[in-house]
Amino acid sequence: MDVTNLAISIAALYTTCRDSYSFFTAVTKAETESSAHLRELEIQQSILKAWGFHWQIQSESGSEPEHSNHAKRKETKLYKYLLSNRFKAEGVFSTLSALADTLSDQEKLTRRYGIQLHPAQAIQDGQELANNVQLVIQKAKIEDVEPVISEIKSRLSILNKFKWALKDKDNFKKLIAELRSHSDSLYRLCPENAFESMNIYFTMECLANQESPVGLKWTSRLATEQAEVDGKSSVLEGYKLLASTATLKASVNENRNRKEANDIALTSIDEEQHQMQYLGKGLALFEEQVVYVEMRDYRGPPRELTTKQKEQVKQQNEEYLKRLKAKIDINMLYSGKISREQIDKYNSIIDSEEDDEPIEIIRPDDPELRDLIRNFFNTFHGANMMGNVYGLDIAGMIDHKAGEHKGHCSILYRLPGTIGVQSRDRPAENLKLRAPVTLQSLLGVKQKQGIRSMLGARFELARKLVRAVCLLHSSGWLHKNIRAESVIFFPEHVSALQEDRYEVKIEINVSKPVLMGYIFSRPDDIITQINAPTVEDNIRDDTKDDNINKIRGFLKDSIKNSIKDDIKDDIKDDVKIEIENEINEDSEDDMRPKPPMKLKPSGKLVEASSIKWIHRKEISRFGSIYGRNMLERKAVAERTSKINIIGFTLDCYQHPAKHADPQRQYRHAYDVYSLGILLLEVGLWEKLRDCEIEEEDHYERRRWICREYLDRLRWACGDTYADAVLSCLMIESSDDEIAKASERELCARIMADLEGCQA
Repeated sequence: MDVTNLAISIAALYTTCRDSYSFFTAVTKAETESSAHLRELEIQQSILKAWGFHWQIQSESGSEPEHSNHAKRKETKLYKYLLSNRFKAEGVFSTLSALADTLSDQEKLTRRYGIQLHPAQAIQDGQELANNVQLVIQKAKIEDVEPVISEIKSRLSILNKFKWALKDKDNFKKLIAELRSHSDSLYRLCPENAFESMNIYFTMECLANQESPVGLKWTSRLATEQAEVDGKSSVLEGYKLLASTATLKASVNENRNRKEANDIALTSIDEEQHQMQYLGKGLALFEEQVVYVEMRDYRGPPRELTTKQKEQVKQQNEEYLKRLKAKIDINMLYSGKISREQIDKYNSIIDSEEDDEPIEIIRPDDPELRDLIRNFFNTFHGANMMGNVYGLDIAGMIDHKAGEHKGHCSILYRLPGTIGVQSRDRPAENLKLRAPVTLQSLLGVKQKQGIRSMLGARFELARKLVRAVCLLHSSGWLHKNIRAESVIFFPEHVSALQEDRYEVKIEINVSKPVLMGYIFSRPDDIITQINAPTVEDNIRDDTKDDNINKIRGFLKDSIKNSIKDDIKDDIKDDVKIEIENEINEDSEDDMRPKPPMKLKPSGKLVEASSIKWIHRKEISRFGSIYGRNMLERKAVAERTSKINIIGFTLDCYQHPAKHADPQRQYRHAYDVYSLGILLLEVGLWEKLRDCEIEEEDHYERRRWICREYLDRLRWACGDTYADAVLSCLMIESSDDEIAKASERELCARIMADLEGCQA
């Protein structure tokens, strides 16, 4: 038998095995008292499906392999593998035929495995109750594959007229043990680098239709028991992954709609008591240990300004225009249009900004947002709850009810290993010993001492990121913030003091990421309020005045007319940049005065660094130093072309459908799209440039990214990696059950493809 026909025959035999499992795992085929034992069979069935998925035997469409296009069958992994490993075909045939025989032989099922068969309905022909075994499959050879398939189908046609019940639990355990043996054999007949993606698909497939926390905990217990029994099995890591992911999904579903308070787990402090000391770079000292901090805001939209506050804003706008005029006049100084004696007068006007009384904007607590944060804490709090998704263990949570961060919750995470433990040689304040770095800060750095970012390490990073997203979604959780800033790395190795006695050598291995940034995450079916007005929006709407826009236009013309070619070079650049920024912003919605320029003692113009007028400040997308920008020294405001929705920014990481309708509920597909952008950056090891597109066509950004980067990615990482990225970017935004199944298959396929990427 040639390899092509052999691959087709094995694919058909796989289909009969899958159908044999379906008889036992279909609820309608089991008696009520036996349905509790379906879960053990479903676990083994999922392993078989994972094996078939890896070899691309059958798509989700359900088309029979033997009816597939002959040329396409020659392109499958199975065909290529058998072409170079012809000797393994016999083992695959023997395992699949033995599996099918075990699940279809009525005599074995009833006498050996404790299964009892009852007619589903009255059968007219009593002869059909006979076992009707025509072929002894155990003695069949690979050349007999067609008769074996025909025999199994004949048996199944009879079995489908029955319901099964369990009459002997001890004998049923023998059936499960034999099925585990067949599953192990199938794994052993695969390349070792296939195990990871098979385990991922096995886990996702097994948990896809399980929602009951009780049932999920039972699945976790069964998987744990099977891992303990089969300590040397090739499926061992798969059982462990299923157990931990089922536990996580059970926790997600238990806390999904929980509203009651849990004040025992939630610590509330006044920051003045210094029970948590902020150290910087996303780290804090809490209970004598260094922890990583992410802060989440649970305040709702700001309340409407009072009449007094509106009048105060209007007055501050007028004062601001005076300061802007003073800036223009100082610029004229260098053209000889005003005297030096007037400088003090103008500087006093500019400095008067310090006398402005800040406007207090009140954002009341939002109980739903607070419940969502508590939900996250309750779900992921526990030893190794986030291990499978490359997160950190949660150490605790602090509700800031007073102080600078009132209305926020600080979620505290334990650092990897023992690096969070302080000692005399490793004091908490020595941040370099344990401070994480973001992937964003590393992108573009080709060579740097202590940073290992070679292509092989980047491939491993990509695989782990895909795995994390797969398992998060399989657990029923949306990340909503997959980007380079959310991926961090901790020092892998810290040596002793060097010869110079003051330098410390650290090493960062990019193949060992930590996925954080859960500041917007939620269970996948909770709708949170979005598109709430920002503080600036409220003030700008209440103080919009045509006269201000007219004055501003006049001032812009004055600036253009006041600049001369004889301005000093060291001053001209600063002024020119400020003026160009002012003139180029022609959008009527963004007609806001810019901060003034102060004259320093040296005589050089610089931009004022601390403007107190709230209508001028741009809210950073980071929200706070403990949000997405927790590792930088200061937050940098995003360009105004990016849309902020309660801190959630629509940028290049977001799906075009989300750009088109910002109020659309976040979906699994949007995380996958963000993952595609992140994998693109990892492959090229550079940040994507901003793309200004027409608002009418939000999908143009995706087309531009593909045109601009995909060819370079193919050259740098190969076709397989580039195709995986393209698959993520082209995912559709629907979120029905069919789309979720397609998304599961896509992520598992990407995981399998990335296993073939080697440097």
